[in-house]
Formats: sequence, structure tokens, C-alpha cells
Amino acid sequence: MSAKVVLITDTSSGIGLAAAAAQAGWRTVATMRDSARATALLAAAEIAGVTDLVDVRHLDVTDPNRSCAASPASSPTTAHSTR
Repeated sequence: MSAKVVLITDTSSGIGLAAAAAQAGWRTVATMRDSARATALLAAAEIAGVTDLVDVRHLDVTDPNRSCAASPASSPTTAHSTR
């Protein structure tokens, strides 16, 4: 059985939703335009004990060269990488 994956956009402000999805057992691909703002999300994931399920990726829909980097099917990354 494959792992459940959820892609959540704009997680620099949707921190709670991303942490809750990971707590529910979902591999959470959390995207944000400015990946430098990932600190709060990663802190929430650490407190919840789910850092291994959170994968932070850069996504800017105004930049077509960067939008495919957020796809869960794109090259594998480690938890909390920033692209």
C-alpha cells in the first residue's frame, strides 16, 4: 500500500494545517513562495513530532520554472528540504 501524500500550498501562513495533516499520518508536501519562512512550520512539526513527514518545497505559481519542483512525484527529497 502506498503512503498517503497531501500537497498544501502557502504553508508559510497555513502552518497549523500542514502540521495537522502530518499528525494524521499523511506525508505532507508543504509549499511556500518564500522557503526562508519555513522556520515556523518546521518548529510546529518538531513540537508535534512529525518532522519526518513534512517536506517543505518552494512553489511560486508565477514562475513556471519553479512550479514543477513542488510536485510530490518530482525528485525525492529529505524531510524539511527547501527548494
